[in-house]
Amino acid sequence: MSLRPEVQSFLDALAEQNPPSWDELSLVDARAGFAGLTDWFVDGPQLAKVRDGATAAAMVRIYDDHPDRVTPLLMYFHGGGWVLGDVGTHDGLCRHLAQKTGCVVASVDFDPAPENRFPGPLDQCYRATAELVDRAGEFAADPCRVAVAGDSAGGNLAAATAIKARDEDGPSIALQVLLCPVIEPNFDRESYRQFATGYALTADSMKYFWRCYLGDDPPSPAAAPIMAGSLARLPPAIVVTAQYDVLRDEGQAYAAALRQAGVATEEMVVEGTIHGFIHFAGAFPHGLETLADVAAKIHAHLS
Repeated sequence: MSLRPEVQSFLDALAEQNPPSWDELSLVDARAGFAGLTDWFVDGPQLAKVRDGATAAAMVRIYDDHPDRVTPLLMYFHGGGWVLGDVGTHDGLCRHLAQKTGCVVASVDFDPAPENRFPGPLDQCYRATAELVDRAGEFAADPCRVAVAGDSAGGNLAAATAIKARDEDGPSIALQVLLCPVIEPNFDRESYRQFATGYALTADSMKYFWRCYLGDDPPSPAAAPIMAGSLARLPPAIVVTAQYDVLRDEGQAYAAALRQAGVATEEMVVEGTIHGFIHFAGAFPHGLETLADVAAKIHAHLS
């Protein structure tokens, strides 16, 4: 499928503006620039209850549209290459998830790289998950119905958290939801060659994000989930990929590897679109449609 008209218009406008790449900006300017993309972020609905809280590992923002009943817990890890973004940039997305899934959503504000390199963000996400499962009664969440989810680098953290929970006899995870996830620093995949430039997220930007996350260290299985010795006994997965995304092939390869390991995996390949189309559903209406579909699947898994 060719690019959707709204995506093509977006890319044409981006090419005309010719903004600097993330690695050409200072960290302060890059983070401010990403946070300032408010016209692109999906707007979120009003909910019954939204509050900021804390765990020993990280600050969290908790969204609850059904405070009168016990609901599943959805842990959300935001994207931005481990470098950009925070709970504010993904506020609208998490509001939609809370409303449409019927879950309590806890968005983790992990400290960014390169100041907080691997395994820092993963440890924060895992520890925050474990603590909030233990404290589930405080916000009427069901500790037996827990999902981990994230977009882009947050999808990497969700996948790695599910593996860490299995390997360390941690909290029981019922579902993992990976939205255009970062899986491994393999820049030789066909999607990296096809969409290296001209499709918003570039191959060079991903190389920069991986350098920020790993420094000079080689990737380990905890950083690149597809390298794990075994993917067996992991929770069921929903994996979403975009046709024109440098990360497409690694997301699809991970979905295939999960299925081969016996993990129930539902794959959604969204055609005619680019990386970040769900987070940036303010620019892409089909992103909101996909988010609603994903939310319905989460609800069905956890009900």
